[in-house]
Amino acid sequence: MPLPKALLCPLGDYDALSEENQLRQAGFATAVLHWKDLVNQNNDWMQLSGVLDDPAVHAWVIAGSPAEFTDEVLCRLTLLALSLRRQGQPGTAFVLNGDGPAPALPPVLSHAGVWRSGEPFAARLMAARFRPAASLRLPFHVRTLLSPLVGLWLEIAPAEGRMAGFTVGVLDADMNAFGVGPAGSLPTTSRLAYPLLGIRGTLDDHAFCACAAQNELSETEACFCKVEGLPQGVFLGDYLTEAGTEEVVPLMFLGR
Repeated sequence: MPLPKALLCPLGDYDALSEENQLRQAGFATAVLHWKDLVNQNNDWMQLSGVLDDPAVHAWVIAGSPAEFTDEVLCRLTLLALSLRRQGQPGTAFVLNGDGPAPALPPVLSHAGVWRSGEPFAARLMAARFRPAASLRLPFHVRTLLSPLVGLWLEIAPAEGRMAGFTVGVLDADMNAFGVGPAGSLPTTSRLAYPLLGIRGTLDDHAFCACAAQNELSETEACFCKVEGLPQGVFLGDYLTEAGTEEVVPLMFLGR
């Protein structure tokens, strides 16, 4: 029987040998991918989406100093967690090396465990394999489509029911294209009713960029929008004709 797999991502220059040994001793077949190697090239970090989507990957460990868990790192980790099609998330652990307060986690990563280097985390991840996998608790349907070549797209729809017209926006990032189509993959064609792109304003002290159309969204019909930058949040609301924020809820933060 093949060993369960673990993916270990050290941050910065941390070698994470202690964490790697602990994972192997617990029975994981462990692959190590250094985060700095992935972010040195534009969008290479997005390759982790395919790795993590493998149901055989039962553990995802990110190790580094507390200061290295920056807003940028946490936002990218959130986008990766949102990209998975598999049933439930792999057991996720943040292992902190050195002094400093533990980072505040974005809501999407609230299922992750936080340990200090040297604490026995790997055995807990192995034991967690026999419990139901954590599912993300989201205020509406959000899935990221990540590709080093295509970049970042968001797939957004109501979790239930239907919306007769919508506005989708991102915080602290730009949106340069959008369409509507069946949930699951980018549509090849899209017919938009009264589309608006480039709606801008401020929400919760963050600048936002949004798109809107009077198409219907449902559990099976989603909005797909191309995003430039690392969005710190995303929202879904009723159709807007100007940069107002009265109806642009719910709002979900991707950063801390």
